[in-house]
Parts: sequence; structure tokens; C-alpha cells
Amino acid sequence: MLIFLGIAALLVLVALAIAIWPLLRAAPRTALALLVLMPTLVAALYWYKGNPEAVSVQPLSKANQIQQAQTELAQITAKDPDNFEAWVLLGRTRMGLQQYPQAAEAFGRALALAPDEPNVMVESAEAQMRSSADRRFPPNAVALLERAIVGNPQNQRALFFLGLHQLQQNDPAAASRSWERLLGLVDANTAAALLPQINEARAQAKLAPLELPAPVASGPVLKVRVAIDPAVQATLPKGAVLFVFARSENGAGPPVAARRTEAATFPLELTLGDADSIMPTQKLSAHARVILAARLSASGSATPGKGDIESAQVLVEVKDGASATLTLSNRRP
Repeated sequence: MLIFLGIAALLVLVALAIAIWPLLRAAPRTALALLVLMPTLVAALYWYKGNPEAVSVQPLSKANQIQQAQTELAQITAKDPDNFEAWVLLGRTRMGLQQYPQAAEAFGRALALAPDEPNVMVESAEAQMRSSADRRFPPNAVALLERAIVGNPQNQRALFFLGLHQLQQNDPAAASRSWERLLGLVDANTAAALLPQINEARAQAKLAPLELPAPVASGPVLKVRVAIDPAVQATLPKGAVLFVFARSENGAGPPVAARRTEAATFPLELTLGDADSIMPTQKLSAHARVILAARLSASGSATPGKGDIESAQVLVEVKDGASATLTLSNRRP
């Protein structure tokens, strides 16, 4: 507070000095009087009519920010009850505040406006489950999960929650079938974490345990070393995500292979092969030569953006033992 007032007073004095400089030569006493009196009068007027506490406002805590967001969203939905997006955001905000019955009500209002939104169905089902005394899915919530899967058979949260409901209903075989569908939709680490739950359900159903298939290496594997120019390393965007791409020799179309790495440290060594191909019909091994490039994304998006740091492109042959070094040195404007 005192620092703010001191800076403000200094700025007023500087402005006055510039403004009354011509008067200082012609009428020095009048000029000096203005120089002394004006800051005093401005300060007195501010303290009388202004809001001195405004300069001492403390930043809101995260909990207070969520509470404030809920208040504002509630006001929006009160004025515009047909605002689907506001109802969804209000429901999510209330979930964050653990106000589950109120969240279920908000999601219900959203579904009344857009009844065929699978993701909102799942969020509504979860809110209803968390609102129940026994933490089970009521019939309406189960119906929403089933509808969400019909609308989007790859909805991961709907499949997981449906499996949980089936396990609660003492149907471990059905739970296992629901969760097994997830194995083809999630990454290898998530699949490995999910497998023990699946096998526990299968054991309850007196079924043999599952094993994840070992990754099969096929086709040539490229060795890529990613380095970074010291000139840009000190200015790395916080939370930047590294993408390494292989594109067809003519550079057209989407990448034929890509790797995404968070919290990368440099230099970094990795490989690119058919397992990293984006589309089954465009394998890395189908190309004689590819263009390699690396990019540090400030936003974490695969789409290039402002402030990203990129490497120059390197053309390599697609064969075992082929290697390349990519140096991150160019910042996108």
C-alpha cells in the first residue's frame, strides 16, 4: 500500500513539474505553491471519494475462484436458462466443490437442452452416483451410461463407470467385458494399470486371467537424438511438450510417425518405428526416406503455435541403424 502511494505521488510530481515548467520562470512562487498543493489535494480527494482498500486487494485462493465462478455461472443460467454451455460449466464447477446433488441438477438441466451429448450423460451419471448415500449408480444413471456408450462406443469414462456398476451388482464377468473394451482405447501405461482390476473381476467370475500382448517390433527403427541450442534453452516455455515427427519425403500429408514426450531433458535419445505410425495405412516402413523434425510446443498441442521451438528438417533413409540428430534452435514468431 505505502509503496503504491509513494510511486503514485512521484508520478504526480513529475507530471506537475512538466506542466508548470513555463510558469516556473514567469511566476516562481505560484508554481511552487501548485507543486506542493496539487498532490495534497489529489490525495485528499482520493481518500474522501476513492477506494483506498482497492490497492490492497489480495489474489483469490483457488477455492474462492471456483466459488466465484459458480456464483457467476448461476447468475448466467438464471438470466439465460437455455444456455447449455453455462449449465455444463456450472455442473463441473459444482463437482469441483463436491456439491454433487447440485451438480447433478445442473447436468440434468443441460441434458434437457441437449439430450444426446454422451459426455454430459457420463458427467450426470457420475454426479448422481456421488450424490447417493451408498456411492452406487441409480437406475437413471445406469441408463445414461448405456446411452452414452451407444452414442459413442469408445467413450472411456462411460465404459469404466459401467464396469464399476456391474461389479457393484455382483456381475464381475460383465464388468470384465466392459473394462476389456478399454484396453484397445488407452495407451500402454493405462492398460497396464487397468489390467489388475480386470483380472480381479475375472477371478471373481472364475475366468482365466488376461495378459497384455508384448509389443512386436516390425520394420526398421530410426534412432533420433534431440539436442537443444543453449541460446534458447534458458527461455524454454514452462511445461513445454516435445514432439518428434517423421513425414513423407515430399512433406505432404500428416506425419507417418510421431512421438510425444513431456518434461523432456536434453539431449534426448528415442526411436521411431511402425509402432509410432499415426495411421495403419501409412506405416513408417512403407517409405524409403522420411523427413525428421522436432518441436517443443509451448501449449502442449501438436499444432504449431507461437513461441514453439523447432529444429531444422533432416532427410534420412528408412532402414535399421539409420540415425539423425535434431537440434532445437528456431523459435516460431
